[in-house]
Amino acid sequence: MKFEGTKDYVATEDPGLLVVDLADPLNPTRVADVGGMDPCIDVAVAGSHAYLVGSGGLHIIDIEDPESPALVGSTGTIFDGSTIRKQGVTVAGGYAYVVDQDMTPDEFVDCFLYVIDVSASESPAVVGSMSLPPLLARDWDEAFSALDIAVRDDFVYVAPGNGRQLLVIDVSVPESPAFNGSFGSHVNGVAVFGEYAFVTSDPSVMDGYNCDNYPDSRFQIIGLQCNGSVAIDPDHNSPGERTPSTGLRLAVHPNPFNPQTTVSFSLERTEWASVDVYELTGKRVAVLADRTFTAGEHSLLWNGRDVTGRSMPSGTYLVRLETESAVRSQKLMLVR
Repeated sequence: MKFEGTKDYVATEDPGLLVVDLADPLNPTRVADVGGMDPCIDVAVAGSHAYLVGSGGLHIIDIEDPESPALVGSTGTIFDGSTIRKQGVTVAGGYAYVVDQDMTPDEFVDCFLYVIDVSASESPAVVGSMSLPPLLARDWDEAFSALDIAVRDDFVYVAPGNGRQLLVIDVSVPESPAFNGSFGSHVNGVAVFGEYAFVTSDPSVMDGYNCDNYPDSRFQIIGLQCNGSVAIDPDHNSPGERTPSTGLRLAVHPNPFNPQTTVSFSLERTEWASVDVYELTGKRVAVLADRTFTAGEHSLLWNGRDVTGRSMPSGTYLVRLETESAVRSQKLMLVR
């Protein structure tokens, strides 16, 4: 749902869009609705339009008169897979950004980002898309524990839920969105205001796993131009101390490289860690490690091949180190 003035715009399975008047919060009043769409999951409001997303695509509603909203344009179906999914939408600068999750038969959650030109409300059109790192889930409830999306300037911030980190996507070229980096872990909500991202996290979504070492904080304020963050403990009313960069380090040498390079990292304590290589589109091409490491220095080799053994072409890639408490990433260049 999204609030605009005294009106609340709610995405529903039926009718689709519900408009509620909250002028008197103790007596909310249903004032209008718009049907004729597939079940809708999320809504964003920008100017005189509401943007609904569901299994049937993106729908644009004229809400200049909130008591007489009208459907003015739709993309039609743009999502593949199951009709049971989780989605989020945000709008800025004439574009709608939609993140879509769909659980596959092998218990992975496929994630995609769609960039939709909405400058002409009567004819919205997908102009760019990319796959995001897939998630592993044991059931539908865990897969869709939370999902959120926000945009500021040339970057989209995706909170995919399911115990994963905040994903940062560069959308400066709408036709070619690119994975820029990631932050934190267990992120299930994000909002951006000014120079800061406000992030919520919840380790409890990993119930059934070893959660003893996961951070207790549920709310963080992240400077978008720096590495530090301020964490607020859910049991206290004041911010905690600024999170330092910690002893988690990641380095690649040589860089550029051919035919192989060494990925080095250090851990302050014994913990689980994964090291993966991604294309800048967000597609994972190699898994270097996914296990528990002891405290100290560690090194891994990447031979410039993907998980099938195929040689990757020249280009820029991203190596990402994820531990139980933090994430680091670094670009590397393969030159054939």
